[in-house]
Amino acid sequence: MNTKLIEKIKRSAIKGRLGDFICNFIAVVLGIAITFVGSDMIQEHNKKKEVAQALQLVKSELLINRETIEEMMKIEKINKGFATFAKVTESDILPVALIGSDKKIRFPFSEKLTVKVGKIIPYSDNVDEMMRQWCSSISELTGKQYKLAEV
Repeated sequence: MNTKLIEKIKRSAIKGRLGDFICNFIAVVLGIAITFVGSDMIQEHNKKKEVAQALQLVKSELLINRETIEEMMKIEKINKGFATFAKVTESDILPVALIGSDKKIRFPFSEKLTVKVGKIIPYSDNVDEMMRQWCSSISELTGKQYKLAEV
């Protein structure tokens, strides 16, 4: 029986069947290897694409938030009463900013407040000019943008 098996192997090798088998085996192994490598490359490409999309969403959200914050930082309704009072009394204006008082609190002085004092704005007959100087000074002190409403 052992000799019959050996003779069958010799005959198949002579006829080229063993060579065909080895060639087909190598082709199948290479096909499997290429499939695995290709699959990994596709998965990595898809991951990079998802990360890029996520980063784009984060970027757009940050831009929207930035615009919203910039809008919130603008203060346009400014009462001219103090400038008119300064004109009538021929007094200088001292800009004083209270920082940290934006939110409503239950108990006075229970939150941390920062007081910043600007440079004196000299008296002028031009109320609008005193208001522009005050807006500029308070904007520097608070970091918020104060604008006079256009009339």
